[in-house]
Amino acid sequence: MPGVRLENFGGASTGAFDETVDYYGGRPHPDTWRAAARERIERIRKGDVTLRVLDAAGRPVPRAQVRVQQQRHGFRFGSEAPAARLVDTKDPDNLRFQREVLRQWWTRWHGTTGPDGTATLRAFYGRHRVTAEAGGKRAEAIVELSPGKATVAVLHVK
Repeated sequence: MPGVRLENFGGASTGAFDETVDYYGGRPHPDTWRAAARERIERIRKGDVTLRVLDAAGRPVPRAQVRVQQQRHGFRFGSEAPAARLVDTKDPDNLRFQREVLRQWWTRWHGTTGPDGTATLRAFYGRHRVTAEAGGKRAEAIVELSPGKATVAVLHVK
């Protein structure tokens, strides 16, 4: 997982991280806050990226396979979790946690360009590796997505 920093706050018993704790003390806890939180994430931490794939002659390449993999976030954020949750490579529960963090908070996208050779997606702000493949040819670029800036990446498959 890229960009992980661990801090040791001293020893704690394994019971200190019991994941079945009922923080609401049996009271109802509606998820009404989630929709507003997701909307803020979309508005504040993400932007549109347009990818344009061209051939060696500068013509648009329809149906090119495009992949976007985020390498670094534009915002710093953290999480309170036992270190094993983020770095363990064996425990199935920890591996599932890592997959969920990547799925929820890192841009990983695979798509195909349209007839005009473009593909557009929403992505978290930060640095992304973009690859395009068509007709056995490949192009790769690093794309920085920043707030308030239109992001268009042109990839020439040769």
